[in-house]
Amino acid sequence: MQGINNWILTVSVGTIICSIVMMFIPSKKYEQSIKHIIGLFMLLCFTMPVIGDIKPINIDYSIIENRRFEIAKEIDDKINSSVNKNLNSYISEELNGIGININEYDILSKVERGILVVKLPTMYINEEEIVRKHLSEVFNVSVEINFT
Repeated sequence: MQGINNWILTVSVGTIICSIVMMFIPSKKYEQSIKHIIGLFMLLCFTMPVIGDIKPINIDYSIIENRRFEIAKEIDDKINSSVNKNLNSYISEELNGIGININEYDILSKVERGILVVKLPTMYINEEEIVRKHLSEVFNVSVEINFT
């Protein structure tokens, strides 16, 4: 009941304000524009109770954020996989260039904490120092050599 009383009061006061404004229009030149503005004002007065009762929509952004992180991780994993595949190929080319014949499929490499970690077959254990030095110079990072 209070809502209806507030609505009637809002429409009544709006009507009185509009009537007063219409009485003070300086000339016929502005009458049409002022009537449009008054019409919008009255429309607002009529719809104010309805607009005031609209509740905001609550969106759970944590679900969106979680999904965004999942997608970002999937993309990172795909990029890392591609980079590691290309890195293995590049390392193979570099080592072949200095006379160490090795297939890219025999190399496992990754970058951890800014260190290039390379796993080579044990048959290359005698070339460890040569490989470390060469890859350090090529990639300008610390290189850790492990053997499988």
